[in-house]
Amino acid sequence: MKSYDIQKDCLLIRRMLKMTQTEFADAIELSFATINRIENGKHRPTNPIIEKIYSYAYENNLRINSVLSEILQESFNCIYFHGAKNDIEGELDLNHSDKNIDFGPGFYLGESYKQASSFVSNDKNGSVYVFKLDERKLNTVSLEVDLDWMLAICYYRDTLKEAHRNSCYIQRLIKRIEEADVIIAPIADNSMYEIITKFAQGKLTDVQASHCLSASYLGKQHVIKSSKALTNLKFVNRLYLCKQEKIDILKGKVEEDKIANTKVDACLIKYRREGKYIEEILDEIN
Repeated sequence: MKSYDIQKDCLLIRRMLKMTQTEFADAIELSFATINRIENGKHRPTNPIIEKIYSYAYENNLRINSVLSEILQESFNCIYFHGAKNDIEGELDLNHSDKNIDFGPGFYLGESYKQASSFVSNDKNGSVYVFKLDERKLNTVSLEVDLDWMLAICYYRDTLKEAHRNSCYIQRLIKRIEEADVIIAPIADNSMYEIITKFAQGKLTDVQASHCLSASYLGKQHVIKSSKALTNLKFVNRLYLCKQEKIDILKGKVEEDKIANTKVDACLIKYRREGKYIEEILDEIN
């Protein structure tokens, strides 16, 4: 798997900051020769040098990753982002994710850089890979923040009772998902997972849960579920997260979580007498 395009990025950063190679080299305490060789593709810098380059850009209010994301989205159709805790080595595979995750084994992609980066900013080697995927000839299943989505998450994250897992409705739903090339559905983080678990345990109604989850909406993910879809997935770029950007991303997420939690609390109160519990729903639709 290819890595950062440091040659082009270094040149872009320097030109956007309107600096000569000598000025840029002096500013980040490197030699002119090092910067010159990097920009000419004759030197592959070490991680500390890469950190210096991107950190300097970030410290000078150049949000290079946001700029690159916008350029890529304008240049290509169907650009998606994958937050990786470490380098992706070798070929991509469908077992890249954990087994007990939103839709089981697959390769998970988000629709925005912001969302993808927030998932890996706690990781020392966290970065964001960018891919393009043409889904037009693929069998896709699209889900919204609705009953099917909640039931699918409960199934794959193994929070459903055995009787519920084996119900006809659930089995039909899972068959449809497993036969798809790509699943397009809302992202579920840990806080959303807690809400979905309470729904599976019969502690929240479907109406309460769906409103709480809508209040915590994180955008959509595209989950590669078949080898056919995987062969259509093409690497485009890799975005480096410098230390300060990771810190700022995590700070921003804390504030967003506070707002989301307040909305969730309000929804729990407002919709506490509305909707049905999972037992009632499955009894009716099976």
